[in-house]
Amino acid sequence: MEKEKVQTSQGLEELAQETEAEINKLTEEIEQETKAIPGGSPRKVKRRGLKKILHRLQKDYVPRMQKYEEAEEIFAGRNSYSKTDHDATFMHMKEDHMKNGQLKPGYNVQAVTTDQYVVDYAIFPNPTDFKTLEPVLDQMTVLDKFDKIVADAGYGSEYNYSMLEEKYPDKKYFIPYTTKVETDIGIAFMMMNLNKYWQRRWMEDHLLMLKKLKSIKKRSRFLKKKTESLFSLQLILMLRSTSCSIWFFVLFFFNFCSFS
Repeated sequence: MEKEKVQTSQGLEELAQETEAEINKLTEEIEQETKAIPGGSPRKVKRRGLKKILHRLQKDYVPRMQKYEEAEEIFAGRNSYSKTDHDATFMHMKEDHMKNGQLKPGYNVQAVTTDQYVVDYAIFPNPTDFKTLEPVLDQMTVLDKFDKIVADAGYGSEYNYSMLEEKYPDKKYFIPYTTKVETDIGIAFMMMNLNKYWQRRWMEDHLLMLKKLKSIKKRSRFLKKKTESLFSLQLILMLRSTSCSIWFFVLFFFNFCSFS
């Protein structure tokens, strides 16, 4: 039997019937065998295994598959339903008294308004909003009187944008995509952080520049003193060579006063 066929309750029932027919056939063959077979009858071993498989099919697999198929029909594309109200879907509610995100069965009510007046409404079992935009617009009888469609980010999806472009090309729609708010907030925080970053870098560069200027000033003063001392020393040596002792003492005094 094909694998796809076995994945249904009808296919499992057919498999159980074929197994039962094989067991009956083996029973007839066993009755025709001699009473004593050395090592035991292989047909009896095979029949014993088939009986176990038939028991599992009839008592477990077939009823469970029927239960799954019934649940799939009730789901109707959803991921949950209430046992007391099959049309209700488990979803998050605004009233969460236990503060634990508990799911409760309910409905998604969509209202179409203009100037705070309700012009149409619809009830859906879908917990999300973006799947309800198209059916709400399709059922509206006064849609031709409006030229703009406005909705929040919960209705933003690629399918809805394509649907509006194809079905309502003469109308303008204002529906932000789902992560627009998060993206705008992220960009704002990023710009704030960049501003703080560049302010910090400017302060660091400014302080570094001041330190470099101070070091340059100190170095220039040191070089100036060094050059002045060398120049004075050269004059002193020159005056010594000319045996001018008076000028020697004058220059020495001037050099001493400039460095003190």
